[in-house]
Amino acid sequence: MHRPLAGAHIIIRDSGKGVYSNSDGSYFLTNLPEGKVKLTISFVGYYQESRTVFVKTGHQQILNVFMVPKIEEAAEVEISDHRPGRGSQEVPVRMEVITSGNIFNTPGQNITSVLDYIPGVNLSTTMGIFSNNTVVSMRGLSGTDQGRTLVLLDDVPLNKADQGSVNWNLINRDNVDRIEVTKGPGNAKYGSSAMGGVINIITKRPTRIISGTATLDYGTFNTAGFRYQIAGKPTHLEEQKGFSYALNGFYRRSDGYNAEIPEYLEKYDTFYVNNYLREANLGLKAGYQFDPLNQVEVSANFFNDKRGRGVEIYEVDGAYERHKTWQASVRYRGGAGKVRWNLLAYTQNEHFERLNEAMKEAEYSLYLVKSNRIDQGAQLHVLIPAGKHHLFTTGFDYQGGSVDGNDIYYTSTDLINNKGKMNTFALFLQDEMKFFDERLQINPGIRLNIALFHDGSFNIDNPSYAIQYLVDYQDSLFPHKEWLQVDPKLSIQYRFSPQSRVYVTVAQGFRAPNLDDLCRSGKITNGFKVANPGLKPEILDNFETGFDLVLFKKLHLAPSIYYSIGRDFMYNVSTGDSVNMGYKRAPVFMKQNISKVEILGCEVEIDINPFDWLSLTANYTYNHSVISHFVPYDSTVDKDLNGKFLTDVPTHKATAGATFTNKILNVNVLWKYIGSRWINDENEVDPYLLVAKYPAYSTFGLRIWHTFFKHLTAAVNIDNVFDEIYIDDRLQRSPGRMITGEITIKF
Repeated sequence: MHRPLAGAHIIIRDSGKGVYSNSDGSYFLTNLPEGKVKLTISFVGYYQESRTVFVKTGHQQILNVFMVPKIEEAAEVEISDHRPGRGSQEVPVRMEVITSGNIFNTPGQNITSVLDYIPGVNLSTTMGIFSNNTVVSMRGLSGTDQGRTLVLLDDVPLNKADQGSVNWNLINRDNVDRIEVTKGPGNAKYGSSAMGGVINIITKRPTRIISGTATLDYGTFNTAGFRYQIAGKPTHLEEQKGFSYALNGFYRRSDGYNAEIPEYLEKYDTFYVNNYLREANLGLKAGYQFDPLNQVEVSANFFNDKRGRGVEIYEVDGAYERHKTWQASVRYRGGAGKVRWNLLAYTQNEHFERLNEAMKEAEYSLYLVKSNRIDQGAQLHVLIPAGKHHLFTTGFDYQGGSVDGNDIYYTSTDLINNKGKMNTFALFLQDEMKFFDERLQINPGIRLNIALFHDGSFNIDNPSYAIQYLVDYQDSLFPHKEWLQVDPKLSIQYRFSPQSRVYVTVAQGFRAPNLDDLCRSGKITNGFKVANPGLKPEILDNFETGFDLVLFKKLHLAPSIYYSIGRDFMYNVSTGDSVNMGYKRAPVFMKQNISKVEILGCEVEIDINPFDWLSLTANYTYNHSVISHFVPYDSTVDKDLNGKFLTDVPTHKATAGATFTNKILNVNVLWKYIGSRWINDENEVDPYLLVAKYPAYSTFGLRIWHTFFKHLTAAVNIDNVFDEIYIDDRLQRSPGRMITGEITIKF
C-alpha cells in the first residue's frame, strides 16, 4: 500500500530551484519555462528518482512519482530548509544522514548515543548522561579533544572558543529532525574546528496547524525525566507563507552512581559519593514566511544543570559542575531570481561553575572555578547558479569568543584570574560543477581564515603558600597573535547510477588554538598545565577516496580510505619541570605544536533490508594514528614521542544492528565493539591501572516499543544489556546496565 511522503524534495535541475511535497504528498511547480524540464525527486531513505516533463504555456500537468524504499522506510521528515540536508551520496564526500526515525529507534537517553554507531566517529563519554564533558571526535583524531570536530545546531556553532568543548547535554533529542555528519575537511563552508569533520544537528520545524509530543520516562538510579514539544503553522502549507512557532524542553534528575575505580580508591583517603544530576532546558522558535523564498526566524534556548563530581566532605551538594547557558539566533533566508542567501547572527553565553573540595593527607581544600564564556558570530552564505553546469556558494563568517575566569579559594586567600579573546574571520568560495547529465560532479573550493588572539592575561591576587608554585607563571598581558591560513579543497565524484558512485577528496583543514591553552595555567589530571601564548594553529592535509554500491536494491556497501597529515599538531608535552602542590610534587605540562601526526584509516559500512520487517546494518573502522615526527620542548628531559600512538583512539571499532518491525512489537538490537586505546602520550604503563592500554570492550543495546492507536507509544530501553564495566581517560567507570521505561503521546 502506497502512502504520501511529506517533505520530499522536487528540484528543477537547470535552475536548482525546488519545492517540498505537502502533508498529503502533493506539490506545485509554477512559472516553468516552456519545453523540456528535468526534475529530480529525493527523500531520505528512498532511491532518488528523475523525471522529464514537457511544459506548454497555459497547460497544467499531473506527475505522480512512486518512490522505492532504499534500506528502511524513513519516518516522516518535516520541512527544515529551502536547501535541505543532502543524502549521504549526493555530495562528493563521505556523509551520513541520521533521521528522526533512527534517533527514535536507538536506545540511550542522549543524542550522542546515536552518533556512537556511526563509522569513523569516536565517542568519549564513559559516564553517559552523568558526563560533564562528552567528546565526539572523528577520523582518528585524539578522542579527548572536541576542538577538532565542528558541531552545529541549525548551522550555529556550539564549540566554545575557551576549550573547543561542546555541551551535548543541552540538546533535546526529541526535537532533532536529522543529523548530517560530514567527514573530513572537504567543504569550504567550514573552517576552524572542522578538521575531522562537521556534525550539523537540525531541529524540527512545524508542518501542521498544531502538533506535539510529550514523553515521561523512569529508570535505573532513580532517573526520571519529562520531554515535550509543541509546534504550529496556522496556515496551509501550499500557501508557503505565514507565522510559525515551536516550543520544546525537558527536565531530568537522577541519584546517579559512584564512578570511582577501586585502583584509585586505594591511593587516596577521601569521601566518594554518587554522581547525581539535575538538568532542565527550554527552547523557543518563531518565524514568519513572507513567500516561498523569504523567511525570518528567531530562536532562543536556555539550559541549566548541576552534576555531582562524586566527592562530598563538608558541602551539602559536594563537588559539582554547573552550566547556565543562554543561546539566541536570528536568521533571514531569502532569494531573488535564481540567487539564494542565508543571513545568520547568533550568541551563546555560558556561565560555568565547578566546585572542588578534597581531603589530601589530612589537608582540606575548597575552591570554586567560575568562567563566563561568551561566543557570538554572524555569517552570510549566498548560492549563485551560473549556467547549466555551475552552482557557486560563497560567503563570509565571523566568530568571536571570550573567557573571563576566576579560581576562588575558600580555604586560603588566593584568587586566580584568566582572560582572553579570540576572533576568527573567513571568506570562502566553492563551485559545484556537474557534467554528463549530472553523473560527474567536481567541487573546487578555497577558504581564507584569519584568527586573532588578544587581551589574554593570567594573574593571582593575594597568593598563599598553598599555590605559591603558580606565581612564576603570571602574565598581566600576553602578546597579541595573528594567523592567516588559506585552505584549498577539491572533491570529485562520478555516479554510475543514482545510488552508486566513486569519489575522491583532497582538502586542507585549519584549527586555531583555544583560549584555555593560550592563557590559563592550572591543575590537570596527574599534573599541572601552564599557558602557552606562543601556540600556532594546526593544519591538516586530508586525502580520501571511497565508493557506494547498491546491489539488488537491497544491499548497500560503502567503504572509504583516508590518509591525513597533521602539521603543528597541538599536544600536552612535559616541560621537564615539576611544582610543589602542597601535598605532592607534580609534573608540569605545556600544550605544544609537535611537528607531524599521520593518520591512516578506513571505514566499511553495509546496510541490507532483506524483508519489509527486517533491516540489518554493520560497519567497521580502522585507525592508525601516530606521531611521526616529534620535536621535544627540552631534549634533556622529554621522552621521545616519535612513533607513539595518539591517546584514546581505538585502532578497531565495529557496530552492528538489527531492527524488527511488526504490528505487535518492534525491536531494535545494537552491538558495539571498542578496541583498546593507549592511556598516555608515552604509551607506557599507567601507575594506577598497571596497563598501557584501556582494554577493549563491547556492549549491547536494546529498544522494544509498541504504538497504540497511532498516538501512544510505550517503550523499554536497555543500554549495556550485559552490564559491561569500562573506564575512560579521567579514571571514571561506566554506569553499567541502565533500564528505562518511557511513554510518549503524540498529537
